[in-house]
Amino acid sequence: MAMVSALATRVLGRVAIAIALLALSACVPTASPAGSTANAPIAVLGTENFYADLLAQIGGTRVIASSILNDPAADPHEYEASPATAKVVADSKLVIVNGIGYDDFMEKLLGASTKPDRVVINVQEILGAKDDVNVHVWYDPATMPKVADAVTAALARLDPQNAAYFSAQKA
Repeated sequence: MAMVSALATRVLGRVAIAIALLALSACVPTASPAGSTANAPIAVLGTENFYADLLAQIGGTRVIASSILNDPAADPHEYEASPATAKVVADSKLVIVNGIGYDDFMEKLLGASTKPDRVVINVQEILGAKDDVNVHVWYDPATMPKVADAVTAALARLDPQNAAYFSAQKA
């Protein structure tokens, strides 16, 4: 009888501890979904790796930068997007495309995942370049500072409370 009583005491003690822990866990504040994403880094995408590098440099810790074309030997005209690439595009809030026919595959990817708050920076448009110019506009020393200005403005629009941070990162 004493063994049953000791066993019952241990079981009741454990049940009491479990109930107390459950009650305490209900008192712990939880982050709301809106609060948890408010400080999350911004998903950004440079179609080509050098544009992604620029996004990472200016965005710093406030962005997660990705790129699609990472191999300089890859032909963008033969590129076929995977479902994983389509998801990266869909999740991105800021995208840089080269334009001038270099990364035309992006039109389809962006069209498949429209977002009203997504910012797309088209380098051809920034430069006012015609369709018959050399597609490798990033080699022109005047190009990247203009793209950097557009990136800084776009990030400031997407994350206004960190606008000064983005400006400092660009400098």
